Formats: sequence, C-alpha cells, structure tokens
Amino acid sequence: MIVSLPVVLTVGFYTYLLSRLPTAVDKAQVLTLTHQPDLLRIPEMIGAVILVALSMGILKNKIPPAQPKAIFAASFGFLPFAVFNQQVITGRSIQPYHYEVLIANYVVLVGVVLSVRLLQPKITRRTALLIASACLLWGTDHYWRLEARPSRVFQKQSRKNDSSRTFIIVEETRIIYANS
Repeated sequence: MIVSLPVVLTVGFYTYLLSRLPTAVDKAQVLTLTHQPDLLRIPEMIGAVILVALSMGILKNKIPPAQPKAIFAASFGFLPFAVFNQQVITGRSIQPYHYEVLIANYVVLVGVVLSVRLLQPKITRRTALLIASACLLWGTDHYWRLEARPSRVFQKQSRKNDSSRTFIIVEETRIIYANS
C-alpha cells in the first residue's frame, strides 16, 4: 500500500498536467521527412549516462548482466534513443518536442531511480528524498513552462536559404522545433 500511494499520486498529477496542456501545443502538428539521427536531446544524454552506469556496474560485478532488474533499468536508458531516432528507419518524424516534454523526461527519471537502486541497494533516506525532490522539481519546471506561463505559438518563415523552412517558436524567444 505504501509503495502504490506515490504511484497513484504521480499518475494523477501527470493526468492533470496532460488535461491542462495549452491548445496551441496540440494544434502545431509538424511532420518532417528525414532519415537524420537525433542524438542531442537531454533525455538521450541522461539515458546514455544510465547505460554507462549500468555497464560499469556489470563490469565491476555489482550487477549480474542477466538480472531482470538490470535489463528493465537498461530499457529506460534505451527508450529515448528509440523514440527520437525511429525516423532513421521510417523516414518520418512528428513532433519530437512532445515526446521530449511529455514522455522521455519521465521515463529517464524512472531509469535513474532504478539504476541508483541497482548500483546502491541500500539507499539512505536522504538520497531517496533528493531523488524524489529532483523528480518533483523537474515535473514542476515542465508545468510552469507549459501551463502557468502564457505561451504564444506561431510560425515564421526563414529567409536564410529556404523559404519553406518553418520554425515553431514559443514566446518569441525559444525555437522548440524546426523542420527542413
């Protein structure tokens, strides 16, 4: 019961956040035809750290390589690479920003928690509190960026090389996605 309470609260909070997304986020559908890999997103970098940490744990014999918990934790490290690079095979990428903001960040956080638990089986109360606080701060940051501050989404034509290049800009200062 004690373990399920945080899960229920988290799912409830996540559902609330999804229900309160600005309508402009859903209206800005951008499909890009590309086979170019996308390897420089924050969730992918954190996923790489998870995979390196688990690999080091396996090499130092802290974690058995075939342990189901290790495989499960590694899957959370691999997921961002699969999500953001599926266009290498399909040739189509649609709104990677949504995957980054709404899914991948939370998946890698779960991967971090699982990896820390595997690499350090006895987590002190302070470490658990720090991990929970980091997760809460990350979620709060996304809430404030997506919901609390009013955002204006509009399109602007680039005048550099290609007039068909479209940028979706939030609050006129940060480019969140550009298609070529």
